[in-house]
Amino acid sequence: MESTASLSQIVDLLEDTPLFADLSRAEIVHVASVCRLVEGLAGERLLWEGEPVRKLYVLQCGDASVLKTDDAGQQVVISAVGQGAVVGEMSLLDNSSASATVVTQTPFHALELDRAAFLQVMENYPALGFKVWRKFARITSLRLRMASGLLAEYMAPPRRDLGLSAQATDPPVLGAPATRSPLS
Repeated sequence: MESTASLSQIVDLLEDTPLFADLSRAEIVHVASVCRLVEGLAGERLLWEGEPVRKLYVLQCGDASVLKTDDAGQQVVISAVGQGAVVGEMSLLDNSSASATVVTQTPFHALELDRAAFLQVMENYPALGFKVWRKFARITSLRLRMASGLLAEYMAPPRRDLGLSAQATDPPVLGAPATRSPLS
């Protein structure tokens, strides 16, 4: 991946990123100091499931698939993400390895934040850190609510077939191709 932007360009991009919407310009400059804009091709892995996470990414353009390895060792697409999506943030919350693999599906631009340096910025500027942690909590809560909803559908008893054909308004089938996440 190649870096392609100046500090002032990165500041402008951060200002337009929902994750950093609550930050002042001075706070955004602190974040920009540990950030770079990278670009790459389709098929690049941003995160590897089970590996340490050293970088966080905020997609500026392009699409990526989020994959989990199933019991048979096959990678299964669990989500599709696009512009504005943050990947790698869960490792900030729990200091663990990547919970999924993230692979770009198209050429992309992303803001790349060094994990250790970003944590240091949030520690050095507690008000900034509080605002970012609050956003991460919202993102995590939304994802948990979505997962709970899917789990409830999966665990529900089968519906009786009344001889009606499937309608476009029927709920999505678990395991069907992933649709774009509302968090992207």
